[in-house]
Amino acid sequence: MIEAFDSLWDQTRPAFKQERPWRRARTLALGALVALGRHTVSGMRNATGQQCADWSAAYRVFAHERFDTGALLAPARRDVLGRLGGNQPLVVMLDDTLLRKRGRKIAGTGWRRDPLGPPFCNNFIWAQRFVQVAAALPEGPGPSRARAIPIDLLHCPSPRKPRRNAPEAQWEQYRRDARASRISLRGAERVVALRSALDADGQGGRFWWYRPTAASLTR
Repeated sequence: MIEAFDSLWDQTRPAFKQERPWRRARTLALGALVALGRHTVSGMRNATGQQCADWSAAYRVFAHERFDTGALLAPARRDVLGRLGGNQPLVVMLDDTLLRKRGRKIAGTGWRRDPLGPPFCNNFIWAQRFVQVAAALPEGPGPSRARAIPIDLLHCPSPRKPRRNAPEAQWEQYRRDARASRISLRGAERVVALRSALDADGQGGRFWWYRPTAASLTR
């Protein structure tokens, strides 16, 4: 398993601006595979035996845009394409997902409708919103079960609403930002970005299927 992990992780070097954060991120990624409980930065550090070491370096990996998320997941996309037959379509699934948070100062957090709440009551949770694209990797030739492999992830926060007595210019900017951050629009942008990435990988001749989820069809 570690050999397969390293073969994929070695391809993620272009996603990082420096080699040192790349090596630290590798350790955290290994911790994410074996960590028990919540997969926080502290949990990943503890799973790799760093509970007594300086914690600031691990948190800095996720600060100041030290890596490109698209380039980080590109090796997974290429590996899925390599396992598909030449004439086999690429089936992708797109949906929005929520990550529960506790801190009120975490970037991009807000009150979101809980999709796991009962149908007769709208529950709200404090969370971040993401758009995720996953590729279907069949277990065998012909009709068979498939495993969903994440190949794209984008943070999609909603703009902060101005105060009620804020100037009209702020409200106009808020309306423009709200229209630009619609989850359906951001999802369509990721589909276009995926098509461009396939063309850049030399997969322009491969046809592909986009399978929308029930949540994306209702938005």
